[in-house]
Amino acid sequence: MLESELLPPGDLPLRDHLDGPPHGPVRLPCSVPLPCSVPLPCSVSLPCSGAVAELSLVDEASASYLLTVDGIPQSQVCFSDATRLEFDYVRHIARMVDVWAAPGEALPCIHLGGGGLSLARYVEATRPGSQQLVIDSQRAMVEGVLEVLPLAAGHATRLLFGDARELAERLVLRRRLLRSTAGGGRDSACSGAMAAGAGVVVIDLWEGSVIPSHVATLEFYLLVAQLAAPEALVVVNLLDRGPGFDYSRGQAATLRRVWPRVGVLRDPRSMLGCAGFCPEGSAVGCGGAAGADADSEGFGNVVLVASRRRLDFLETSGWLRDEPRPPHALSGPNVDAWVAGAPAMTDEASAASPRPPREALSPVCTPEMST
Repeated sequence: MLESELLPPGDLPLRDHLDGPPHGPVRLPCSVPLPCSVPLPCSVSLPCSGAVAELSLVDEASASYLLTVDGIPQSQVCFSDATRLEFDYVRHIARMVDVWAAPGEALPCIHLGGGGLSLARYVEATRPGSQQLVIDSQRAMVEGVLEVLPLAAGHATRLLFGDARELAERLVLRRRLLRSTAGGGRDSACSGAMAAGAGVVVIDLWEGSVIPSHVATLEFYLLVAQLAAPEALVVVNLLDRGPGFDYSRGQAATLRRVWPRVGVLRDPRSMLGCAGFCPEGSAVGCGGAAGADADSEGFGNVVLVASRRRLDFLETSGWLRDEPRPPHALSGPNVDAWVAGAPAMTDEASAASPRPPREALSPVCTPEMST
């Protein structure tokens, strides 16, 4: 069976021990101490095609693990408290999910890019019972992470493995089939988040430190729109630098061809090259090091937000909930001015994202997941 094949009910690539250790499931909801019977390996090497992946214990008290690929931090998971998110951009996305629906309300989500599944774990912890679909190309790596850090018992998260665009195309076809059969032939991959459309779609797709061009074009986003609910929140994580932000502006222009409202969150480090912008402690606070190489300065996460629904929360500060390093947010006319002149990216006119120097990649400014 191909890794990218859509699987019927009961045949999704999740074994029983992925819901808990082999000796029985252990549910670890937020802020509950780890049972002393669960051993904590200090470091685990994981299979990852074409790269070296490692899961390392960075804080034993909270059972926090850092996932790295070729030595570059990719994801951090706090096993004892899924609401503890270490990477700045991941917290910013989580805060947006918090305000998108009533607190505690189940929210169907699609995660294009998996890694350590930190956002999927967060949604399950804060919105129990949310149907979630995670797509990732690195099946062996993700399953290796889940061997060490299983999802909570009773979760409603399903995994599909393969190229995100190819799977999106197949899921769109499957959803059309569901509609044409008036609800017949439902399967696990298309129930909940698929059948009704996802309320949140997070796109965090990387090959190392670069976003492949085929998952960043108008044609790809049109596929995503068909998997999302009419008023879904669509979030795209990028890595770019100021002052030009050429790649991010092109991505925003592309998203605006599909969704009428687009917002932009730029972390302080990405703003260092912008005239008049030098926040106190920004280089160190955003993961940079004082005196870092000039080529690495200015690179940081740029998170784009798109929806047919109004993005009023971006115009306030309350949704950030005392965030220690708040992003620089743009919405409404400010986005119009920022995007002006940037061409949309299509399959015929596309490019991979800019490759940052290794010095620019740090835990708070590094992509969360890989394709």
